[in-house]
Order: sequence, then C-alpha cells, then structure tokens
Amino acid sequence: MTWHATRRGPEVTFNTGFFQPVPYEEEQTNAGVYGKQLADWISEQLNKNGMKVEEVVAEDFGWAVIVSRKPILLWIACSNVRESTEWRMYPVAEPYLRQRLFGFELTPRAERLRTLLQEIVPTIPGVSAIEWQGTEWSRNQR
Repeated sequence: MTWHATRRGPEVTFNTGFFQPVPYEEEQTNAGVYGKQLADWISEQLNKNGMKVEEVVAEDFGWAVIVSRKPILLWIACSNVRESTEWRMYPVAEPYLRQRLFGFELTPRAERLRTLLQEIVPTIPGVSAIEWQGTEWSRNQR
C-alpha cells in the first residue's frame, strides 16, 4: 500500500516503577514529561535484538528513539502519562517531503520494529496493565 502521510504504529501503555525521571530531564522536554530511562532501555533492547538504534533525543512530548533516517524516518515516541508510573510508547514512520508527494511503502524494518515492541514490552521489569491501542499502522493524528 502506498501512503502519503506520517504513519503511527500501535500505541502501548503500561505501568511499572522500573523507570524513573532522570535529574534535569524536564529541562530537555517539558514540565512533568519524562521517559529518558524508558527510551534508553528500549534502545538497548532493540540493539540486543538486532535492530540498530541511531540515537535517543529529547522532544517536547518526551523522548524519541531514532531507529533509522532512510529510506523513511523511523522512530519510537516514549513518555510518561500524567506524572505517574504509567508509560506510553508508539512507533512512527515519517516520510520526507518527496515521499509525501509521491507516496511511500512501509519498509520491512518498520514492520519488524512493530513486532519487536510487542515482544519486548512484556519483558519490562515489574510491568503490569499492558494495553495496546490498535494493531496496525494508521495515519498519524497529530
């Protein structure tokens, strides 16, 4: 299927006390927004499972785990939910301008990322209340 807009993979929310805010983290994101430990942990798990991660970067919504920049920008959003021990993640496939104009296909790497997240989340230490919203890639609503 050819798409012309950013695609968002299934969002997962879960509870765990394993991840905590990092000192001064809010200075890199927004007040009350955390996720550095989650992003670093997910990055490590993806690398262990053969999916090389390029970097982890701060964003206003939390943290982005950059998986690849080509042929599409592929990343995972990581953040807390309302200053609690609830966390959220979702993969994003973001095309470049030319791809938005002419369309793009999801890469096998994007599908592998979605599958890996589904395998990795249950292994988070102390995880509970795992809830997936959707199972497929959908048009990003942001």
